[in-house]
Amino acid sequence: MTDASWILCADPSDLDMKGIYADRRFFDVAQPAQTDIHKGDIIYVLTDMVRYKCRVADTDLYEPDSAMLGYYGPRGDRGRWSRGHAGYMRLEFLYRYDKVYTRRPDLKSHGMDPGVTFCRAEGPLLAYLEDRDRIDHTMALATGYVPGDLPPEHWSLPAQNQLEFGWEAGSERHVIRHTDDGFIRTAETYLAEDVKAFFHAEDLPMEERIEVPLLYENELLTMTLLREPNGVRLILDASLREDLIEVYEEAGAYPLATFYKMPPMMLASILGPEAADKLPADEVIYLVLEDE
Repeated sequence: MTDASWILCADPSDLDMKGIYADRRFFDVAQPAQTDIHKGDIIYVLTDMVRYKCRVADTDLYEPDSAMLGYYGPRGDRGRWSRGHAGYMRLEFLYRYDKVYTRRPDLKSHGMDPGVTFCRAEGPLLAYLEDRDRIDHTMALATGYVPGDLPPEHWSLPAQNQLEFGWEAGSERHVIRHTDDGFIRTAETYLAEDVKAFFHAEDLPMEERIEVPLLYENELLTMTLLREPNGVRLILDASLREDLIEVYEEAGAYPLATFYKMPPMMLASILGPEAADKLPADEVIYLVLEDE
């Protein structure tokens, strides 16, 4: 029997997923009634966005682990679903998505019924989730960048990333911009002096501009670098403004804007073989919005 995939919608007021992930590798939630869940099944956990990928480690538990009680919401329902539950299931975290943002409207557009709290992912919906998984894994493995909001000894982190305010030239492969309201609302900002070389803009003549290929998730766009009296202005594609605002409003915190240099092989892995003939010859800048 092939393992099934599911989507679990976790309300932060009922289940503290962020706290669970920081402290535990396994966690218990109510097992939805009248669903054919088995060990080994994959469960994608949707909070404000699809944040976690888990594997079903055990099913039909009579009671949850007592250590879980502090993570359930004030209603004390132990993660039960309104339509009933059949004991509890134990899930193992496999992954946390930090490179792509997949929201409920994205899932609905690929076939998920509105208003559900637990459903099976199959067909176009499953294909979409697996594609998002592939993109996130490619970025995580190729860049080696890890989020800085977890304990240094956390089981999922090979290293801890230390951040500073403003731009940080963390390596030759990426720079980080702590976003502010102006950047989110306009998708524009000025480059700090120490990152101009990253964008090859240190010698850009006054009032001249260069267009740079920019990849956001799996969409190839452009960004503009323009020399002005006040410095070099970075102008993102206008189509990103709405997405920046949506991420801010749904995540509840300003994300980091991280710009990576992406070699063609890595770009091809994200866009797929059908895009091979359209890839730029030079490195492409990849923009990722990430939590602190």
